[in-house]
Amino acid sequence: MGQAHGTRSLDQRRSKDMDGEPVTRAQLIENMNREMTRMSRLKDTFYGNRLDAIGLTLLQFGGLQAIAQLGPGVSVGEIGQEIEAPPSTMTSLTNRLVALGFIERTTPPDNRRAVLLSVTDAGARLMDEFRCERDADAEAIFATMRDEEIAYITNLVARIVGNIERVKLAKQEPAAV
Repeated sequence: MGQAHGTRSLDQRRSKDMDGEPVTRAQLIENMNREMTRMSRLKDTFYGNRLDAIGLTLLQFGGLQAIAQLGPGVSVGEIGQEIEAPPSTMTSLTNRLVALGFIERTTPPDNRRAVLLSVTDAGARLMDEFRCERDADAEAIFATMRDEEIAYITNLVARIVGNIERVKLAKQEPAAV
């Protein structure tokens, strides 16, 4: 493959890691991916274990949060889109949340086929308790960082997320012939 405008491949570009050791751009990206994966797993395990204790999965709690965020009377399909879960998953997810008393289902009189979801008082209390714990944890986790550092990292992560979404979308588009 040719290289445009004199740029070098990922393996040829050199930089320095956190310890000042020379590394390639590809190694830097691999290191970053590894740390982001590690962070995601730690977070999922940390919060997942807490939710396990009350009989919820992270996805179910995410569904509960989405129902609260999108408002009372939101459809199952809208929640599925919000949390990127297929309809088959949404059935078991909503069944579990209803069984635990965290949400309720209603059927509008003008459309007996529609199922609308709303958070119950118990669901709202659970989210408030969890939010308070999470906020306290976040303060402890970020205690050694200045606000400017947190803002800078947040902006970088937002750029990464935007780039992932852009690449994902580009890969989903049919190839031009």
